[in-house]
Amino acid sequence: MHLEEIKGIVEKIARLRGWSESTADKFVSALTELGEAGNAWKRNAGQDLKAEELADIIISTLDLSRVMCPNMNMDNVVVQKLRKIQQTEELVSRNYLVVDVSAFLSRRRLAFLLKLLEEKELVPNQIVLADKLYSVLSTYVKEGALNEDAFSSFLEIARNWEGPYPRRTGTWIRDEEFLILLKTFFERWKPTPAGELIGYDKQKNPIDPEELRKKLGLVADILYDELKTAEKARSCIICLSRGLARLLKKTRHFLIEIPHAKKKVWMEKNNWVGGLLFFIVTGVTATHISAGDIENLLSDLAKHASPITRNLLADVNIPNLAHGIVQLLGPTVASVVFGTVSIAIAFDSISYPRVVFEP
Repeated sequence: MHLEEIKGIVEKIARLRGWSESTADKFVSALTELGEAGNAWKRNAGQDLKAEELADIIISTLDLSRVMCPNMNMDNVVVQKLRKIQQTEELVSRNYLVVDVSAFLSRRRLAFLLKLLEEKELVPNQIVLADKLYSVLSTYVKEGALNEDAFSSFLEIARNWEGPYPRRTGTWIRDEEFLILLKTFFERWKPTPAGELIGYDKQKNPIDPEELRKKLGLVADILYDELKTAEKARSCIICLSRGLARLLKKTRHFLIEIPHAKKKVWMEKNNWVGGLLFFIVTGVTATHISAGDIENLLSDLAKHASPITRNLLADVNIPNLAHGIVQLLGPTVASVVFGTVSIAIAFDSISYPRVVFEP
């Protein structure tokens, strides 16, 4: 028997017994059944009783669906939901890594990136680039030259991303050495555009592209692609500057920074003295947040995110970090409302405050 068949039977029973057709009343009924199942579990009741209580939850939920979304086929809804869960799990297992614009704004950064990606704690299965960035760079690799439009587009992205972008970007991007490094990157990692992973329906929750466009203009779509890919694949954005952090400050995203100095070995080994940030992006909806909420958020990522993310969070003292963030926020913590949290694992030659949490 399918859910829609059961829903039809429930509707007949509801009419025979005169059950209320109010959505609010049916919500109360469903929640009551959920509470009774919880009580059965707490009393350690027999499996037959616990199963009966769970059946009541299913029946009351289907009854609620009749009035709340009467035109929806619940069989199809459940199947679609299961497929979405399966797709998410597949994405997570693929171990994606998003490479930020900043990695391509100097020859030295790109050379360091190529070495860093071979570190055993990273080694992603698939590299993802924002669509606009992928378009410019992949065309450059194929044609071996940048036309004036592509060149201007790249410089405009650099200006908006970095503020004063690296002084020699305009010169070295057309340099033969940069093109060789770029070809090596594409041949070794075969990056994919973000659109192939996240799709092109720019849905609003938890990352709103329209909000980003209002505040950030030209680079909004690039930032959206990077954030949305990391959020969907429960993975990271790797940044070689603080450009992304600077842009996030202009949005409703909240940024938690975790210093991770013990892994400077990555930087020392490759003679890197610049910044290194890994941004983990997770969607959250809350009217307030507590140390417990933050701890649960981080703990969930440490257990269920992509392998790269789990490796980065493996030796973070999550309870201490959560309490530190709440102490820093103080009385404002009760009124925090946000849609997305970005957690930055900071490896940097510059010392960072113990915990930074900023809108």
